[in-house]
Amino acid sequence: MNDPLDNKELELTQVYKKAKKRVHFKIHLGFYVLILLFLWLVWAFIFKNNDDQLFFKSILFLTLAWTLVLVGHFLYSYKWNSSLVENEIKNLLKERKGAKLSNEEIAEIVNSNETKSK
Repeated sequence: MNDPLDNKELELTQVYKKAKKRVHFKIHLGFYVLILLFLWLVWAFIFKNNDDQLFFKSILFLTLAWTLVLVGHFLYSYKWNSSLVENEIKNLLKERKGAKLSNEEIAEIVNSNETKSK
């Protein structure tokens, strides 16, 4: 039988994990802004009138690449969640057995696997 305290503890653990991911994203965003702002200011005040465009191209590449990484980190932290896992579990079960599980049973499977992966 499910103990209400266990469910509450599990829910708090999931909320903590989600909050931790979001805090890490916000720290990442802060470093992104500070470092790229610094590099672009260095380019503007020191290298802008230089004939060699290597520094500009390097910062531009770094900005584009880091932006892609940051977008992925945002999606991982805020958008991609266990509902994707739940949908994949449903699809796999349909393929293998044709079994139908309720949303509660699927959520229980996901939650049990998340607690095991700690």
